[in-house]
Amino acid sequence: ICGVANLHPALVRALMVTDVTAADEARVATFIEIAFRQPFLPAFKSILAERTREQRWLAVRPPLLPLDPRSRQSLLAALRGAGLAVDCPSR
Repeated sequence: ICGVANLHPALVRALMVTDVTAADEARVATFIEIAFRQPFLPAFKSILAERTREQRWLAVRPPLLPLDPRSRQSLLAALRGAGLAVDCPSR
């Protein structure tokens, strides 16, 4: 099970070829570096809430705490700034 693949399948798919580019490896590394600035599960759920536009994804079970609004916005802004889309994909 790979959290990155659940959020960004295209990032991981790019690594499943024989001629992986350094740029693809760097994009995955950047995603991981940004995502792990916060506790991973609340960060993962914050990204998922943003992608689906469903705030219920922000809920976590104790002892975990959801990201506070400032941390959440910082996470999403960093991902967008790195060119890693977090917005709801077209359906």
